[in-house]
Amino acid sequence: LILLRNAVWYLCFVILYLGVVVYLPWRLGGLALKALPFQINFSPTKNLLTLPDLITLFAGYFVQVCLGAMTHLALVVVYKASKFVRSVKDGSITNHDRNDENGNELFVLVNSILHTSLKIICLLFLKMALLPLLIGVILDYSTLSLFTNIDLETRINDVINNVVVSIVLHWVLGITFMLVVTVSVLQMREVMHPNVLKDIIRPQEANVDLLGNLLSESNSTHVKRIGISLGIYISLLLVHIYIPIQILFYFGVQPAWEVHTFYLCGNLGRFIELLLFHLSMLSFIEKFKNQIGRAQHIFLCKFCSITNLTRHL
Repeated sequence: LILLRNAVWYLCFVILYLGVVVYLPWRLGGLALKALPFQINFSPTKNLLTLPDLITLFAGYFVQVCLGAMTHLALVVVYKASKFVRSVKDGSITNHDRNDENGNELFVLVNSILHTSLKIICLLFLKMALLPLLIGVILDYSTLSLFTNIDLETRINDVINNVVVSIVLHWVLGITFMLVVTVSVLQMREVMHPNVLKDIIRPQEANVDLLGNLLSESNSTHVKRIGISLGIYISLLLVHIYIPIQILFYFGVQPAWEVHTFYLCGNLGRFIELLLFHLSMLSFIEKFKNQIGRAQHIFLCKFCSITNLTRHL
């Protein structure tokens, strides 16, 4: 009986999850796209999830977030207006404190749930989805000239015809680059003088409560950190990847690689390869992060001994 009850609860959760994450955004996105004054036609493909489907889903997610924000704003306006009207009727117009729990506990609860949900959804999407995907696209574009049989048109056709694999590929590229840069920068902060990077890079914290920090810190703080992180990632990408490739092209000594792929299981094989690559990089970074710090220490010691900057760096 307990097993049956757990199975029913699990089935209800799956149905609710599919309804909120897939069906409702699909319907809302379809309605929002139909309301546009123009329509975009794509060539049909044999894939289960195509680019128009993905655009419809993301339009639905955007509509959901907008509806949540509008509901949150409407609740705040109605609550403030009702308090003002009550104060006028009582004959005393006073400035009430924010989040007056004694006045309306239901409003405080609903307002807190909406605000927390919107904050978690938006910040997690920016940090864990959009930022790695953007870095992956920039990284892919920066290295296109190294391959003779891949160009920008090939990548665009791949996005149109095989959107899921393309998104996963660029996300894995971006998140791997971000992990390497994050570990390198954190190790560099430990190696260099504490006054050099203390105002830009936070120290590495063990057992950090990610969700707690996400909720406790203000939105402006998160936006500032995302901007700083994006600037660091793009700057290091330009310095270590894009500019060296352009220098090699300027002197005519650039490599010319031709990539040929073969998968027994089609797109499933590509997903398996990306998963194994991502897990391997996670294991590699976790195992050799101290060696990365030692290599940085050796390089800085030699560099500072030549330039007489040991006391400063």
